[in-house]
Amino acid sequence: MLIDVGRFDKNLDIAEEYKVDPKANGLPFLTILDADGQVIANQETGSLESKIEGKTEHDPISVLNFLSQNQAPYLDAESLLATAINQARKQNKMVFVHFGAPWCFWCHRFEDWMADTEVTKIFAKNFVSVKIDVDRTLQGKVLHERLTKGKEGGIPWFAVLDSQGKTIADSYRMNGKNLGYPFTDQEIEVFTKLIKEVSKKIDAKDLGNLAKSLKARGKNAKAPK
Repeated sequence: MLIDVGRFDKNLDIAEEYKVDPKANGLPFLTILDADGQVIANQETGSLESKIEGKTEHDPISVLNFLSQNQAPYLDAESLLATAINQARKQNKMVFVHFGAPWCFWCHRFEDWMADTEVTKIFAKNFVSVKIDVDRTLQGKVLHERLTKGKEGGIPWFAVLDSQGKTIADSYRMNGKNLGYPFTDQEIEVFTKLIKEVSKKIDAKDLGNLAKSLKARGKNAKAPK
């Protein structure tokens, strides 16, 4: 998040809250917060600039080292799933677990759609959603292989689990192949049919809205060459 301090005449109350003195330390200035909004690192950026004579930009390795030293610990896939199953049991819901990776174009498309406010609201009626990153979530690939039973199909891949952790549906819906991110009319129809089959609280209007949002995004869904 960028905080604009103008010519040191804007948002200085926010800077003070995070114990930042922009006049003394210069700009840009980096602050890292934890999940509770507490400061865990403040860093002036002069020391992160390139040491090569004639170069004034920041040194990528120095910046990356700073970020790496203060990154959040990676989460464990089985623990994430267990927490979601426990929550589903308490709320009389099911678990919608989906797998992706930072390099996967269609995974980003799927996650962006899942993050849509209306979609999130509809899913929350019946599911506890949990995302597993096969690259960055600890043992993410292992959990993916366990749930897919080693079957190939790529990502994004998703499954619906009951409150006991048993798989009741998954994305192997296209003649045994992975549905992935549904953006064609046929794929959207298959996806909404799956949701209808497993859901208790999602009605025809909700299903229609899911299909509508997928179709709207599908018009611009084209993988990079």
